[in-house]
Amino acid sequence: MTTTTENPDAPIINNCMFFIQLEKERLAIIRRDNQILSCKLSEIMSSGGTVDNWNNYTNKSLNAEKHQRKLKQIQQENQAMLRRITHCQSEYRCSRLDEEWEKVQRLQNHIARYPRGLKTEQKYQKKINDGGFGGSMSNNFMMKSTEEEYQQNSNHLEKCLGH
Repeated sequence: MTTTTENPDAPIINNCMFFIQLEKERLAIIRRDNQILSCKLSEIMSSGGTVDNWNNYTNKSLNAEKHQRKLKQIQQENQAMLRRITHCQSEYRCSRLDEEWEKVQRLQNHIARYPRGLKTEQKYQKKINDGGFGGSMSNNFMMKSTEEEYQQNSNHLEKCLGH
């Protein structure tokens, strides 16, 4: 009979040693990772926590080309409208409007109870009397010219009205 000096519990002990070794390795990895994280945290605390992950890219619109075309079309339409406005000629005749205005002024002068412009003539007369124009004119001349204008206006009014 052969006798072996092997321990019958030896495979169990070897198996336990294997698990203990695995646990030690796992704990060593955890300690190493904790040390790395601790160093990173202390570096962040000492540097003030600046961000180092900048996104350096420009925003691009998927609709930018269409938007540019639309803006260009609007600009062209505005230019065309500006050309039409600046090259447009008036449909009103200025000479006709001036004639109508003169006619209105004449009618207002004829209808007025007192001759129009008498107030400005009085101011003019006052300047003459004060020596504002450097010469002297008689008041009789001013009165005669006003009376003559009034007579002419009333004669013209009678002609216009057909009396």
